[in-house]
Amino acid sequence: MEFQKDTLKNGVRLLTTPMPHLGSVTAMIGFGAGSRCETKDIQGIAHFTEHMIFEGTKRRPSTLAISSELDSLGAQFNAGTSQEMTVYYVKAAAKNLPQILDVLSDIVFNSKFDKDRIDMERGVILEELKMYKDEPKSWVYHLYEELLYGDHPLGRLVLGTEETLGSISKDDFFSYLDKWYRSKNITVAVAGKIEEEQALEQIRGVLGDLSAKEVGEPQVFKPAQKEPAIMLEERKTDQTHFILGTRAYHRNHPKREALGVLVTILGGGMSSRLFEQIRVQRGLGYYVDAGWDNFSDAGSVLITAGVNNQRVEEAIKVI
Repeated sequence: MEFQKDTLKNGVRLLTTPMPHLGSVTAMIGFGAGSRCETKDIQGIAHFTEHMIFEGTKRRPSTLAISSELDSLGAQFNAGTSQEMTVYYVKAAAKNLPQILDVLSDIVFNSKFDKDRIDMERGVILEELKMYKDEPKSWVYHLYEELLYGDHPLGRLVLGTEETLGSISKDDFFSYLDKWYRSKNITVAVAGKIEEEQALEQIRGVLGDLSAKEVGEPQVFKPAQKEPAIMLEERKTDQTHFILGTRAYHRNHPKREALGVLVTILGGGMSSRLFEQIRVQRGLGYYVDAGWDNFSDAGSVLITAGVNNQRVEEAIKVI
């Protein structure tokens, strides 16, 4: 699949992929900013910002105004925040590309961050955090990252904590946006039934006037671990969830493809070695997987499984 790369004068990077056999188009605005860009006192602000982007602008004053407009187009839309990026996207009929680009640029750069909506969404995210903590299969990932990365931002919860979420203010949001939502930290991708030059012109129309500003660098990760480490959290559950992992290549390492193949052989499907030995041959658990978590300057290979509480030691030995 061919795609075209361009860069606006203000540093915004563009990716366009014509797919003429489709009747739809997807537009995404992404920022090279996530939880690793946060200081400890505002932990969770990257994800909180993602929520607030849908809370209203001057032209579209409420969540309902935004969602109603997009729903009227039959669009699918969402957003996501990880350690190193935040993305906003809309998928709709191809003829609606100018409108969805207008909506995306409006909500991302003109959100109001009204105090009453901040307080309302604060409660929503606190409930999201409780939901995450209530799921041992999910929570064990946080314990693993905390053990692996320590007090570095990569080791902290993307969602934040009850304490930091409770103290984030309107000024904090605008300071965060001013630092990280800059033109040279933006990538726009458009794929679907598009005329490439026309799509580029439409993107320039909504983002070309952004002022060109340099963007900072997140805190570099330097591993300090010298020996094996373990973290345990006891819960009254009928199953034990655990992760075994080791440091590995970062995202752009020249051997990343080889590592991906290795991980797939180890635990990437029903014919993988781990699935065969843990589930098929021994019946130790329902799920077992291998994966590669990778960042710009760090990474790890990890094996996850959920097994019978009385057979944890056996499962670890087999792995």
